[in-house]
Amino acid sequence: VLRIHEPLSFSDRGNVRVGCIEGTVIKLELQGSCESCSSSAITMTMGLERHLKFRIPEISDVVQILPIARSVTPEAVEEVLSEIRPFLSLTGGSIVLKNVLVDDNRRGSIALHVDGLTAALQSVKLEIIYRLRKLFGASVEVLW
Repeated sequence: VLRIHEPLSFSDRGNVRVGCIEGTVIKLELQGSCESCSSSAITMTMGLERHLKFRIPEISDVVQILPIARSVTPEAVEEVLSEIRPFLSLTGGSIVLKNVLVDDNRRGSIALHVDGLTAALQSVKLEIIYRLRKLFGASVEVLW
């Protein structure tokens, strides 16, 4: 059943693997870009869970194994940005961390400012969001 979804996940640089089976409960781990994708909950419930329960009616529940996310701190955000800055500087651009806020539920909000020719490129912003969500979890919000 999971193989049906492989072409879609692979095309988005992601994957899904069975973490474990406990009785009639299957625990799945979304990997790669799938684990930090804003649509991962929909993929899990409307795609994977629905198809697994349809094909294997004995399954009572499908649960997503969530990666352990790091705490959102200015220092940790700067680590991610330091990996991206060399590329931006080659194109005459730069990126500055403006603010980091964390609410009571440990959800982070990161405000960034991008300058230069690459500032308008959606692909650059998507790569930055991907890297931040991979490290901090899918709930982190990135503001421009």
